[in-house]
Amino acid sequence: MPNLRCPSCYYSTTIRKEAIEGVCCGTCGFDLFDFYYSGKSASEAASFIAEKGVELKKKKAKAERERRNQNSTPAPYQSVSRHTKPRENVMSSKESLTEKVLGYGLAVAFILVFYGGFQYFQMRSGIQETTIELLTDNGHSGYKADGITLPLSAAFGGITTAKVFLEDNAGNTQAIEVEITQKGIPVLSILAGSEYYIEISGLELMQLK
Repeated sequence: MPNLRCPSCYYSTTIRKEAIEGVCCGTCGFDLFDFYYSGKSASEAASFIAEKGVELKKKKAKAERERRNQNSTPAPYQSVSRHTKPRENVMSSKESLTEKVLGYGLAVAFILVFYGGFQYFQMRSGIQETTIELLTDNGHSGYKADGITLPLSAAFGGITTAKVFLEDNAGNTQAIEVEITQKGIPVLSILAGSEYYIEISGLELMQLK
């Protein structure tokens, strides 16, 4: 299935070959067919898709970094007030609040670690299966997944690059890089849901034997 990265929002749309005609970006509605295919032969379109995939992927990563930097900008100082109480009562209140905060914090941390670990291993299996499906749909059949290198950071969302190890019918093995783009945070998916997309660049496909 071709993976067409949108030059408007930078997200990828994966489609089947027979559904190329008139395809638009699944995120913002941009006319991907006109951008990638109009006026081009099949070989020219394939080359253009691979070239633009690398270029737009870099732009997307840059935009993500800028967005994270903006979100991490310290908020302006706000005014505060204080109500004075006898020292003994203030200390007692602080100790009680601290105990509650620590208790809730430990409980939340335990849940996140447990469920995050579960989601991480679920992702490992799902990514390998989807990678084989994408390869088969793009004319690279006969492979089976033989493991994956997936950073633990994948459990916390964002864009992650993983290596999927492949074995062909002859027993030869090689690795292919895939990009995982997540909507939501896997460790919180029990509350809000999590969705991720897997993309294999044209350059990676060309390296397969």
